[in-house]
Amino acid sequence: MPINNEKQPLVSVGIPTYNRAATLVKAIESVLQQTYSNIELIISDNASTDETQSICEKFCNLDQRITYIRQEKNLGAANNFNTVLEFAKGEYFMWLGDDDWISSMYIEECIGILSLNLGYSLVSGTVSYFVGNKYLGEGKHINLEQNDRYDRVIRYYDQVTDNGVFYGVMNREQILSISMRNTLGADLLMIAAMAFLGKVKTLKNVSLRRESRENEGLETLVKRLGLSQFHAKYPTLSYTISASSDVFINSSYKHLALNQKMLLFIKITSFFVFYRLLPHTRNSLVSFIASITPKLLYPYFRRVYRILQTILCKL
Repeated sequence: MPINNEKQPLVSVGIPTYNRAATLVKAIESVLQQTYSNIELIISDNASTDETQSICEKFCNLDQRITYIRQEKNLGAANNFNTVLEFAKGEYFMWLGDDDWISSMYIEECIGILSLNLGYSLVSGTVSYFVGNKYLGEGKHINLEQNDRYDRVIRYYDQVTDNGVFYGVMNREQILSISMRNTLGADLLMIAAMAFLGKVKTLKNVSLRRESRENEGLETLVKRLGLSQFHAKYPTLSYTISASSDVFINSSYKHLALNQKMLLFIKITSFFVFYRLLPHTRNSLVSFIASITPKLLYPYFRRVYRILQTILCKL
């Protein structure tokens, strides 16, 4: 039975949905059956054409904690995610996919860490991936408990793979200061900003089950976001540009002085260049440099490159 305590901080759960009537019921039920009872559930229906509306209206009649928003036209994924956040009133907030669900103590355990540790901005459970009933494995456990906020951002970009931590419980005021951009890897940018604002932890004793979308190709994703094919052809470069520029665009960094923003910009750019871009292009780059550099000078070039890499990554 849910723990009923009016002194509990309110937790808002947002489900942005579109044409997933077949899985939406399970997602909603997993929220309503939480042991932590002081919750509100906001569902934003992105103009679905299936049975989503009738399902949501039925649940609204059964539980007053649900707010259902029916969009007249499709707003796009990013705007629909932002909608549920904008309607949230809780001290804490989490997103939940419309084909995902959480274990019964998920919110209670995450709030237990957040409410007792003011330096934390986000706590997630362990993410398990499925295709139908076929288990694919666990997602990456992201733990960023360093005191240095710059270090947390770089370590996040170094660790992140599936980014299941995006569906953790977070401080609502902090996530409100971060707009979801309509770009490739927008969820990465948001969690990097959250890591800058506070520590991040993944719990092993509660879980979130996610339906894998690995079959969705990069070109399909880029098209769905309305982006140019540049992002599909050069995804690593796209991530690099977005992550570096986010320092100057994202309002969560607005309180930083210009020199502090430049330092973070250099750290992020250096990481992506040396550990993401160059490993993908190393063979062709080395061949090109070797072809235009005299043999006697080439070893010196490699030495300079290594020194530069060490200096930039220790800034």
